[in-house]
Amino acid sequence: MEREAIHHGSPILGYQADNGVYKSKDFNDALKKFNQTIIFSSVGVHHHNKIAERGIRTISTAARAILIHAMIHWPDETTLDLWPFAAQYDVYLWNRMPQKSSGFSQIDIFTIPSQTTRF
Repeated sequence: MEREAIHHGSPILGYQADNGVYKSKDFNDALKKFNQTIIFSSVGVHHHNKIAERGIRTISTAARAILIHAMIHWPDETTLDLWPFAAQYDVYLWNRMPQKSSGFSQIDIFTIPSQTTRF
């Protein structure tokens, strides 16, 4: 992920993690080497990462809607086994759909450095 971010001119500046393996000396030495920061949260505390939690909720809700739509139109062919495909398809759509506020998609924001906000 970091190589891909650097390739697009959007280096990773920091991380937010729990106190597990991310407190190890080797990991923290690597962070210092690449001039990155880390913020620690308690294990299981979801409100510390509200952006990621909101994204997960959005994707889950949309994937559910995709499956319900398929079940209404093709009930004999649609099963809950298709959940991973519905979630993956919604992630694909979410990453490519322009946002109302900026007019840019998530992929545009990630790959065009002048449009990114820094962590």
